[in-house]
Amino acid sequence: MKGVSHKCGHDGHMSIVTALGAELAKHRPKKGRVVLCFQPAEETGMGAIQVVNDARFAAVIPDYAFALHNYPGLELGKVAVRAGTFNCASRGMIIHLKGKTSHAAHPENGVSPANAMCQIIQELNSLPAKISHQAGVGRNWVTVIHAKLGEIAFGTAPGDAVVMVTLRSESNEGMQTLIEEAEQFSQAVAKSENLSISFEYDDVFQASVNSQLGCDLVVNACETTQTPFVLLDEPMRWSEDFGQFTATAKEGAMFALGAGQASPQLHNPDYDFPDGLIPVGRDLFLDIIHQINGLEVFSMIVFRPAAVEELADVKALLWDQGPNKWNYLTEESVETEFALVEQGSAMVMVAVDNEQIVGFAVLMDGEVSPDYLAKYYALDDICYIGDVVVSSAYSGQGIATKLLECCIESSKEKRASVVLIERHEENLASAGMMRKAGFQVVDTFSDPGKRSVGSRKTAILEYKLE
Repeated sequence: MKGVSHKCGHDGHMSIVTALGAELAKHRPKKGRVVLCFQPAEETGMGAIQVVNDARFAAVIPDYAFALHNYPGLELGKVAVRAGTFNCASRGMIIHLKGKTSHAAHPENGVSPANAMCQIIQELNSLPAKISHQAGVGRNWVTVIHAKLGEIAFGTAPGDAVVMVTLRSESNEGMQTLIEEAEQFSQAVAKSENLSISFEYDDVFQASVNSQLGCDLVVNACETTQTPFVLLDEPMRWSEDFGQFTATAKEGAMFALGAGQASPQLHNPDYDFPDGLIPVGRDLFLDIIHQINGLEVFSMIVFRPAAVEELADVKALLWDQGPNKWNYLTEESVETEFALVEQGSAMVMVAVDNEQIVGFAVLMDGEVSPDYLAKYYALDDICYIGDVVVSSAYSGQGIATKLLECCIESSKEKRASVVLIERHEENLASAGMMRKAGFQVVDTFSDPGKRSVGSRKTAILEYKLE
């Protein structure tokens, strides 16, 4: 809907799950079952509870559960994970105090909750320090977010008050301690002031706890897909209702996927989900499934140099699958690239499935590579990889990485000392395939003539040949 968006990224998260489903439709699990959950109402803490408590959930109770959330402030495409508590438990506590109103000229004839409200707020603020010595509760936080005393009427002494506070803890045990302590001293204060008291709770989230095995599976997926990751020393303070699923499944993990260090924070009107995270998240989940369930592979891809008569099909694939906001494609650049192939100064490596070309990479001799690469190496010492395209129907199978590896081997035969390639700085899909093939970034520079979105920067990467 135009002009409407969810400024937390759950639309992006669901796109990741949808992309994962498309891959699983092509490559079924060898054993067991995979359930994709498009869960509503995460923000309120009610979504996961409703799913788990639904009678139909009994038919799909999982042995493992995994989830991710994008995370501004963490490098784009980087994973953060840990075993143990990943997200803190939290809940909104609402304290109602009830006394009796009176004319403001005779406050002694009423029962005002003013003193009790102030005492309770002071006690709440000091509560974490008072229970920090108790074993097993972890760190705790109390944030008073609202207080209301009486009504705006100068002729009336107040007869009721409300205090709202967010309780937060690294553990479910710590949360229970916070609740018990807060209720106990609030009741004592209310009694001493001759007030009645009641409690409500809203936005209830239990701690999301990762099992050690779940964390290990995420780390393994990062290593397999060459996705950078960090093991956190402390839990995230924000809350997630995913803890309902790990409490049910017993094994599993939630992890954060970096949305970029310069990204506006979640719930900020300037926030926008980075679409480049979709293939990264998809591939991580896909690898986790492969570790647990195995995946069927239906075809055998053959990699080889393209024949001259196949160049028209390669060019057609380029124009059909290549154009996107990250890639710089013009009629002139494409014609120049394929003219070099026809002249023998460049070659095309293709991926073929049942006689159909499903991907390709163009490898150029150094002498005909872009002039600006001379800044890094003498052109006669390099090979340069131009366009790399894989049909979307074959995404997620590592074909692009294999094409790059084939180009590296061909570069060795050409006696090059280094292979260079470039991409949009923020193109995470390209970044992933290049990282898996062993390329490393050597330079990043502003390139608005070729890059029209995002940072508008080009990254140059190298693979040094032994």
